[in-house]
Amino acid sequence: VIGYLTPETQFLSSVGKVKFLNEVESIKKEAARLTEQGVKLIIALGHSGFNVDKSIAANVPEVDLVIGYLTPETQFLSSVGKVKFLNEVESIKKEAARLTEQGVKLIIALGHSGFNVDKSIAANVPEVDLVIG
Repeated sequence: VIGYLTPETQFLSSVGKVKFLNEVESIKKEAARLTEQGVKLIIALGHSGFNVDKSIAANVPEVDLVIGYLTPETQFLSSVGKVKFLNEVESIKKEAARLTEQGVKLIIALGHSGFNVDKSIAANVPEVDLVIG
């Protein structure tokens, strides 16, 4: 698992003294290093937004894909700006179908919505191979 931060992260939270690099290039370099060591599955985790995730998926072929989700309750618990929250199961169902159509072989759903939602995703989205709540 490669955890990463983006230049925007410095405005969201304080993680101490961190050098913010180009996340795609940094992940590409780390993924190549891990692949050389024989790692077969690489997951990149970050809170960088859909555009960064798409860029990583398009530019770092060694990284396998993860669909992230969180509870819509977040909109009441945190300052989320203009973020729109949709039903997790329906959103994951739509994205998993799109990814499967594009040839993605392994789909992991990783989120923070609670055990009941995790079970619902597992039961209702057959394209998802693993749910981690």
